[in-house]
Amino acid sequence: MHLNDNGHLTIVIQKKQGAPSAQKKMNVVFGNCEIVAKDKGYYILRSYKEKL
Repeated sequence: MHLNDNGHLTIVIQKKQGAPSAQKKMNVVFGNCEIVAKDKGYYILRSYKEKL
């Protein structure tokens, strides 16, 4: 996966489609993941790629 320095990845995913697993994976890949919003089983997750 390619993402520019200081870029971000935002996804919308249902809990039943694996939101908790996606959050864990984003934490592994990017070292961070925040839940932007959560409503009716949907999650908006965001990770940032910090400049090295």
